[in-house]
Amino acid sequence: MENRHVKEENMKDWKMVIRDAIIILCLIFIGTFIFVAILGAAGAQKLPVNAIAASNILLGGIGFTISGLSTKANRFTHMLKVAFGVWLIGSMNVIFLQTTAAQWFSSAFFILIMMAIGGGISYLLAKPVKIG
Repeated sequence: MENRHVKEENMKDWKMVIRDAIIILCLIFIGTFIFVAILGAAGAQKLPVNAIAASNILLGGIGFTISGLSTKANRFTHMLKVAFGVWLIGSMNVIFLQTTAAQWFSSAFFILIMMAIGGGISYLLAKPVKIG
């Protein structure tokens, strides 16, 4: 009986990880789409890659803040799992977009920066909940 409860908790945990990873990726995707649309409407001939990267880190940080505030599990462990999920889902960019495998691998560093920003803010806004 206890083993079943542990399996249910693990499944619930992974559902939350996937949910949070999707939230973060949606924030980044929608934010980038809006940013590029505004630049295009303003007549920009070339997209400022650094500005887009900064926007992605900011929006990813917001997503990780939401993730950190919404979890009841160990916050740091949960956000590491979410960061790994964001990184794995990001591998689809190699398949469907013009992202190289090297760019995808190096994105792990920037995802950890997003996690650090969002996690830090979530710790400032709310103390971790002790379970057990």
